Amino acid sequence: MLYETMLSTRAGRPPLLPTQAIKELYQHGRAQQLDLGLVETMIRCLGIYPVGSLIELNTGERGMVIAVNSGKGLQPVVRILWDQTHQRYATPVTVDIADPDPDAPLRTICKALDPSAEGYDIATYFVESNGT
Repeated sequence: MLYETMLSTRAGRPPLLPTQAIKELYQHGRAQQLDLGLVETMIRCLGIYPVGSLIELNTGERGMVIAVNSGKGLQPVVRILWDQTHQRYATPVTVDIADPDPDAPLRTICKALDPSAEGYDIATYFVESNGT
């Protein structure tokens, strides 16, 4: 419930990005304001970059997290939608950061992005990524 609240506008404060909310919850757990074990379990389930997170890769490409790799929170499955110049790929590329293609460039996540600040409507891309 607290996580959902953090992702919503609250008391005039803008919502946090999922990665920011997870970081804040972890800090509260470390400070013994929340049960750290429960927070860590939640993080293992959601990942450091939860599904739907907009991310930028070390290659400059941008994409959306579409699946979490259990036990590898920093290495989700990503649908790459934009190239280094932020032009949309005609055919998005899906990569599993934890299990890279040996012929592809090594990709790592550099940062999570705020979709609204970047001008992206993630909901649109999430629907496209799931084929619905």
